[in-house]
Amino acid sequence: MNPSQAKPIDLTGWGEDYQSRFDSKVRLIPLTGCMVWIGSTSSAGYGQVHAQGRSLSAHRLAYALEYGDTECDLDHVCRVRSCVNPEHLEPVTHRENVLRGVSFSASNAGKRFCPRGHELSDGNVVASQSSRGWRSCLTCLHERHSLIRQAHQALGLTQRQYRDTFGSSESVAREILQQLSGVA
Repeated sequence: MNPSQAKPIDLTGWGEDYQSRFDSKVRLIPLTGCMVWIGSTSSAGYGQVHAQGRSLSAHRLAYALEYGDTECDLDHVCRVRSCVNPEHLEPVTHRENVLRGVSFSASNAGKRFCPRGHELSDGNVVASQSSRGWRSCLTCLHERHSLIRQAHQALGLTQRQYRDTFGSSESVAREILQQLSGVA
């Protein structure tokens, strides 16, 4: 979203001195240009502004005072959560904000190969059924299922009997097949 297209934030009830109150809680770090919030912070390290029984993220207020409000997420391009410098904030989608971070989802989305070296291309990736953003290598899943199938067939068990007894561990299936083949 272009900052010039953003709608103004409603500061009704914040009092007339909101700008001076806000400015008193900010310290400039000359080396980086970060304007660090020294007031109240959330447990995640983001500045918080409280007034009239309401709360707002300090960086969102700083952005709104400079450019107008935005419904987008605001990414700290400086990577400093307590920074309220509007020039260090970029409106992005929630997905973009998460992927730019250091979360598990961001790390996982950036992977190009599975731990066994298979490429995680469109045809070789399966997304998890949960909303956690996990991806699995389809080649590895096929290999695992094949190994488990070989183990339950070698033991003369149904899939259900095998899983109820041994679970779905690939290493257990591999060990069963090695023992049955006499390989130590």
